[in-house]
Amino acid sequence: IEDRWRKYPNPLAYRNLASRTFNDLDVIVRKADIPRAKAVLLGEGYQARAPFAETPVGGSWEAEYNAWNFDHPENGIAFDLHWTITSEHFSFPFDLDQCWGRAVSVSVGGMTLSTLCPEDYLLTLCAHGYTHHWKKLAWVCDLAELIRATGNLNWPELLARAKACRSERMLFLGLRLASDLLGAELPDQIRASIETDVTARTLALQVRGWLFHESDGVRVTLRKRLLLIRARECWRDRLQVLRHMVLTPNERDRAFLSLPRSCHLLYYLVRPVRLLVGYVSRLLR
Repeated sequence: IEDRWRKYPNPLAYRNLASRTFNDLDVIVRKADIPRAKAVLLGEGYQARAPFAETPVGGSWEAEYNAWNFDHPENGIAFDLHWTITSEHFSFPFDLDQCWGRAVSVSVGGMTLSTLCPEDYLLTLCAHGYTHHWKKLAWVCDLAELIRATGNLNWPELLARAKACRSERMLFLGLRLASDLLGAELPDQIRASIETDVTARTLALQVRGWLFHESDGVRVTLRKRLLLIRARECWRDRLQVLRHMVLTPNERDRAFLSLPRSCHLLYYLVRPVRLLVGYVSRLLR
């Protein structure tokens, strides 16, 4: 990897940080280092955002989140401390331990930092866009710019890692969006593989719909939910995502109805009720 990156002193999707707006900082650390990293942030004046302020490291809540969120009350900086790429319910078995061995160095603000190698970075960008229904064009731009900035991506290795993560369609969807919307150049072999996935093509058309047209309404919301299911090629992963969407409680459910800790299991009944009430209320607007 070092030989491959000698020609790129700053291998970022955007060579100039001013080219990309952002409102928070996302840093990945090993899960075992989360307590120490948290202590450093608290020592610098950051405050853990709810629900992390009231919860210890570890516990069942980790299945719902993939990062601790912090805010600085004085400088207004939001800092997200990640220990994995996506939450557990998205069934994205991406081995971060192996990523540390493939990490590359980049220069940011005069400091040398470690970051994901381009193949891992590209796959995580596709996973991130997928988990958020590709609702922002900026995320497609990130993908296209990374492809443009990296002229020697190891495409066979990228496909192999996507297959290992049962996420080939997730990858194909992101690459199709980057190619169709922003003209990202893909090798002929990769483009041929993408063309064989009819579902990815259909999902890309739907994403284009809510990117450039009205994105509110029950119909679009349901399509976004279905994208999370249809973008997975493995039925086990589809059922996992569906189960989470319908049954797994989150902060909105706890805000919808406050229950004592001894009754928290009832939130598994509260969630489908809240979802139904929400959809009906939107239909009646």
